[in-house]
Amino acid sequence: MNVNPKWLKIKIALFLKQKIVDWLDLVARVFKLKSQTLLHDILKIGVFGQIVAHVYTIEFQKCGLPHMHFFIFFVVENKVVDVIIMYRIICVEFLNPKAFHVFFNTILKTMVHGPCG
Repeated sequence: MNVNPKWLKIKIALFLKQKIVDWLDLVARVFKLKSQTLLHDILKIGVFGQIVAHVYTIEFQKCGLPHMHFFIFFVVENKVVDVIIMYRIICVEFLNPKAFHVFFNTILKTMVHGPCG
């Protein structure tokens, strides 16, 4: 999980001409809230199935933005052993830009990594 500098909670807190790197404490707090929500959905609600154990670590990039590595151990019945099922879990496909232009633009703005530097 990566922080998204375009999250609304971050953008509305910035003053005019401020950049995200000016408020890294705010970014870390928003990231913590969002990551706790993700962990709750996976561990407590069980969106991927029953879990035996998990481990995660939060790292900070050179520019100060956090990201999380998350490793999940499933019970035997919920283990993903088929490539097709794994592909359905991790695959992301673009929607038709003509039929779903609002969703397509949202995905393009918030989920596609832009050029670095």
